Amino acid sequence: KKRKQESDQNSADKEPETEAKFKKNKVESDSSDEEQNVAAGPRRENLQRNLPAGGSVSAEATMRSIRAEFIDRVSKSNLDQLLDKLLQCGVINDGEMESIKTGSRADKARDLIDTVRGKGNEPSSHFIAVLCELDPNLSRLLNLTESKRNKVVSDSDSSDEEQIVAAGFKKNKVVSDSDSSDEKENVAAGEKDSAMGECISLGLCSDSSRRSCLHLYCSEIPLSPFCVQRKTIKDVLSEPNSRDLGEKVVIGKVVQKSALRTYQTKDKKKRFFFYLGISDETACIQVMVYGKDRYEEFQKHSCYTFRDVIMEKSIMKVTKVSIVSKTKPIDVPEELEMEAEMLIYPQKPVCCIAKAKTYADRTAVSVEGTVTEIGPVEPVTLKKQRRKKDMKEKQEFHLKDDTGSIRITLWGKDVVQIRGISNGDFVRVTNVKTNHYYETVSLNSTDFTRICKMQSAAIQNVTAEIIGIISASLMETQLEASFNNRVEKLVVASKLLAKVFEVRLEGDLKDRLIEKIPFTANVEIQGSKINKITAIKEM
Repeated sequence: KKRKQESDQNSADKEPETEAKFKKNKVESDSSDEEQNVAAGPRRENLQRNLPAGGSVSAEATMRSIRAEFIDRVSKSNLDQLLDKLLQCGVINDGEMESIKTGSRADKARDLIDTVRGKGNEPSSHFIAVLCELDPNLSRLLNLTESKRNKVVSDSDSSDEEQIVAAGFKKNKVVSDSDSSDEKENVAAGEKDSAMGECISLGLCSDSSRRSCLHLYCSEIPLSPFCVQRKTIKDVLSEPNSRDLGEKVVIGKVVQKSALRTYQTKDKKKRFFFYLGISDETACIQVMVYGKDRYEEFQKHSCYTFRDVIMEKSIMKVTKVSIVSKTKPIDVPEELEMEAEMLIYPQKPVCCIAKAKTYADRTAVSVEGTVTEIGPVEPVTLKKQRRKKDMKEKQEFHLKDDTGSIRITLWGKDVVQIRGISNGDFVRVTNVKTNHYYETVSLNSTDFTRICKMQSAAIQNVTAEIIGIISASLMETQLEASFNNRVEKLVVASKLLAKVFEVRLEGDLKDRLIEKIPFTANVEIQGSKINKITAIKEM
């Protein structure tokens, strides 16, 4: 009993000391927070204090469980307020806001909850907190209010001072003179958070115990990082029998995008889809995306995260339940970018030499013309390593058409393709890249370069199915046509195409043409240009 009294007295003596330490560290913490807020922009309305309580069920899992009821029950007015609040606190961005606002009430609700759910636990927690504030009745129906009530209270509530003290110690990694087990746990937690903070954007965590983590942010306004399980494209391709990737995240850069194409459902309804060629730092993959409404969502050279996708025969499929979010850029090797392009279009469309010279440096093109000069094979020493075994070969030749001439350099194993070619031969050279050196533009071979000897640009009369419209102007239209068991990009005069399709040339020609595809016709093709086209009337 005497020892207990002494212990109580010591505890009472230490309270002022502990309180003083906490106040000191809270001042430092507030100062640090102010500096972060200056850099990060407006504060998030202190929503962090009202987040639903953690536990065995994550906020993301809660979102999944309430999804159907939320879509069915949320009112239009509350949905609009929810959108405004989430935009204000940075959970969604302006682009997502504009995309979600289009459509019916149910469509907006579905797009909103799927967009936020796809960003992980912390944005999902913000969503639930805002929903509880705006619509208490719906929150009770969804069993969200109890978890909210159990969450950490605001700074003004002095009854939970011990929790606040513990949180302050943990955040600032301050250890009191006491050697209690609780303080040791706080130190360990602080070190764990520090290790997680060493993640780099879209990179693996530096902590060896978190090698499978991925550091992401949900919007332009910084949030605390959250880690999810990532699968590289190489991992996905190595498991061809894994149809459903579930919660695994695939990140890729969109290198190439096809035109919109169509298919028919079992009940003969017309639906749209398109292909993407995406790549990460490990490999590339072809992606099939269902839905016309998603077409404008994907931009070339932008990076996206993909969740809840399906794998079928080395093709990743994005359906209406898949979750796609734009993310920060990733570094993709140049050879993988080229390979991803070839997944969609095995051959770049042929253009005249004058046009090829106008493209930016390192743009993939195809040209054709007459060979005027072939140089000798020359050894080339790599700049980085000058040992004999690192010697490469190169060979140059000149190509000429009606618009000009250009030098083409074949590198390494590509030099064998010029064998059997002589001056005066008419050839097509596909998948080469432009090379700018001061005022001179030349072409370099790639791993996908092919040289095809032709007598001239042969005229082909074939029956082709027009399956996609890439672009359409008053002058010309670029389209995708399927014939001879392959798909090619072709160019046709818009006036000629509008006449055959029986559509007006003025206005939004592309949309009117898309409504007509697929369209079968007899065409006369020379090179990559359609000279004549005649519709095949259905019997």
